[in-house]
Amino acid sequence: MKYLYLGLLILCLLLCACYLSNRQVQARIEAAALPLHRAMNAHRTGDGAARELAVRESLDRWKNSAPLLNSLLSHARTDQITDALEELQEADEASFVRLCHRALAQLAQLSRFNALRWENVF
Repeated sequence: MKYLYLGLLILCLLLCACYLSNRQVQARIEAAALPLHRAMNAHRTGDGAARELAVRESLDRWKNSAPLLNSLLSHARTDQITDALEELQEADEASFVRLCHRALAQLAQLSRFNALRWENVF
């Protein structure tokens, strides 16, 4: 009987670890996406300095989160987002909106990929 309780305890600890890591990943994805939304608004109003500052902030937040994200997620997915944000930093006026939408879509896709769902747990 004690092995059953031990097994249930281990299962509960693993589920808690999954939940906590999911929360951390979601928070860091949202922290990187928020400045991109501000950059889009700054681009619409024609404020180039605010746009560049917001893109740089998003890239800095993403790179600061990279060690944790790389330990919890696929390196290929996180590297794609890093590349998209670096490309966005060098984007011209004409391609900025398209590249920003692409970076936001990749962040949303990563969020869905990491979502805590029944089939992801078992």
